[in-house]
Amino acid sequence: MPVLFVNGKDDFQSPPADQRRFVELIGTPREHKRYVALEGGHVPTDMRRLIKEVLDWLDKYLGPVRTR
Repeated sequence: MPVLFVNGKDDFQSPPADQRRFVELIGTPREHKRYVALEGGHVPTDMRRLIKEVLDWLDKYLGPVRTR
């Protein structure tokens, strides 16, 4: 199952090293896992980049949206 893991670089509850280790332990093949650390704490503050990452991932695995 493809996995997109997005978190903040400054998350005090889950430091970046722990975030990366968590992603490593997920059983999904490496080519189908993506880890993105954005500016901010537990909830990233760069909403534009967050939305772009999610939409790009959805396009990759579900296909791009087609309009009529």
